[in-house]
Amino acid sequence: LVSAAVTTDAWVFTGGTHAGVMKDVGDAFEKWTYKTSTVDRGLVQVPVIGIASWYYATNYRQLIQQRPVKLSSVGGIMPTSTFSTVADREKLYRNCVPQKKPSSCPLDPNHTHFILLDDKCGENDETWEQYGYPVRADLTIQLRAEIEQEARCSSHYRQNYKIPIIQILIEGGPSSLLTVVEAVMHETPVVVIEGTGRAANFIPQVYKALYGNQKTYVPPGDNNADLERVIEEARREIITESNEKCFRDMIRSEKGFFLINTILLCPDDPEFKLSDAILQALFRATSMPKHEISDAHVQKFKLAMAWNKFDLAVSDMLIENVKTQWTDVQLDSALIHA
Repeated sequence: LVSAAVTTDAWVFTGGTHAGVMKDVGDAFEKWTYKTSTVDRGLVQVPVIGIASWYYATNYRQLIQQRPVKLSSVGGIMPTSTFSTVADREKLYRNCVPQKKPSSCPLDPNHTHFILLDDKCGENDETWEQYGYPVRADLTIQLRAEIEQEARCSSHYRQNYKIPIIQILIEGGPSSLLTVVEAVMHETPVVVIEGTGRAANFIPQVYKALYGNQKTYVPPGDNNADLERVIEEARREIITESNEKCFRDMIRSEKGFFLINTILLCPDDPEFKLSDAILQALFRATSMPKHEISDAHVQKFKLAMAWNKFDLAVSDMLIENVKTQWTDVQLDSALIHA
């Protein structure tokens, strides 16, 4: 993951808490920071951004900032956008163990930035529990997906474009399933690392039960005994009342077919590269019917160039029988974007 992020000058988004894979991601980038020379670190900086729930963060009150106030034009009081002193701007956050009452999890200290979201339920546990989610942080998953989509919007030479985005699932539980659903609904490709446990093993099983080795999308039938068996085995641990319906709808949809990608974890295989799996998932996303055939090869070329896969661009996309598909305008545009 670190290698893929550094190669493509990417931003990394997580749930931001000091637990599970989010903690592992923070640790990995912290180790990379210390192992990298000062010169190289100055050339490549990877933001690791945690988008977390304000009330789900343990000891969130430590982060409350006392901004100076001023009178507004209508006579009210409003906080200013600047701070009087460094002490007002910087807050000491003491890491601690997760709490059960109320349920909370500390923020991970190895992330570079945090965006903390208010779920509008206040401090009372009884308010958010009525929504039926097992974890309070689930209330902010949809907003987090929308923020990630906005973060990919950019412009260059007065042209607006979207930076490629992908979600990677390692292990995970019921909340991770909701995160995958939101990603696919926003047309974000998902790479599921099979073999890491729980949700990351469950999704490939469901996908295989529905589609087998299909290369093109055919709507699945209603009666699928293999599918029901897999879901029943995962009930409670992965499948819950809050995620079952939306997951079923997503995985049976055309978006689910094209955007869910699985890769078997082979850490001892010298040929195993997560960056290649990510690129292939992005390629597959361009094959969705919404993309015109004339546009798909342009999108793939831009991705290969952005991923520094120049050999792939030359060997697969600029060969003689493909060159005829290109126009001068398309090639110029692809090279500028890359």
